[in-house]
Amino acid sequence: MDSSSRPSWMSKEEYKQQPATLELRLIDVNVNRKGFRPSQFTVTTTMTDDEQYSGNWIRSIFESRWLVELAIRAIKCSLNIDILRAKTPVMVRTELWSCLLAYNLIRVKMLQSCAVSDRDPRSVSFTTTMQLLATNWLLCAVVGVTSELATLAQSVPIGQRDGRTEPQVNKRRPKVLALMQKPSHELRHKLNAAA
Repeated sequence: MDSSSRPSWMSKEEYKQQPATLELRLIDVNVNRKGFRPSQFTVTTTMTDDEQYSGNWIRSIFESRWLVELAIRAIKCSLNIDILRAKTPVMVRTELWSCLLAYNLIRVKMLQSCAVSDRDPRSVSFTTTMQLLATNWLLCAVVGVTSELATLAQSVPIGQRDGRTEPQVNKRRPKVLALMQKPSHELRHKLNAAA
């Protein structure tokens, strides 16, 4: 391979290990669901073995990417990290890893709860489970997930998500306060001078 085309973020050793060519497989997907924008698109993959990875399986995996969007929304909105509060890179990483740890622990409890009641984990509300665990965190730490806690977690099932459409609008109302464009000590001085 020509070393002049090596990206700046890749070392020379990594670049030498890359193959000169890739064999790709193209799979056409037809979308016949109301509310979906494209009616047809093509998925490109390096999984070329049709017997091991059927076209229908790859289509279903690609279409289920909505679950990833739901997980990202749960991490950002339910765990309140849509706005990071840390000021230094080290603390930003700590904040992110702490929230991801909390997210994974909540998902583990959801799996345990569904194992007790023989339900699909995707049919349980993440937010409800988080609120339940926050309310009973000490009890869960001492005794684990009991059948009573599992029953509570199952009490509010979420709706069927297949092929649903979502309105592209903001749910939250905008705050009427102006954005802070000066340091707080200047604004405080201005308030004190006016008083």
